[in-house]
Amino acid sequence: MKFTKDNVFRPAPEDGFEKGNKKTIIGHLQHLYLFIEDEKGYITMAAGWRKDYEKAEDVLRKAAGLKKDKDLVQWEETITVIRAINLLNKIVKEMK
Repeated sequence: MKFTKDNVFRPAPEDGFEKGNKKTIIGHLQHLYLFIEDEKGYITMAAGWRKDYEKAEDVLRKAAGLKKDKDLVQWEETITVIRAINLLNKIVKEMK
């Protein structure tokens, strides 16, 4: 998946991780690596996926130059959509 302005948004404190078909960085990471939709449309989660999600968060922290104790939800409210798109594309490429 290639991320663009069509599927990424910058959240405000009152926003969730999704708005329509758009998601934040954390929303996309959760959708890709933690809460996976099965063929019937049900959202599922497996213990092994948690490790994938944590790895994706580690890749994000490294790519963004963030320390381990930095709150990612608050941090993503401070970056631009362009930066979010670039980071998401980098994470997905590295997670392959």
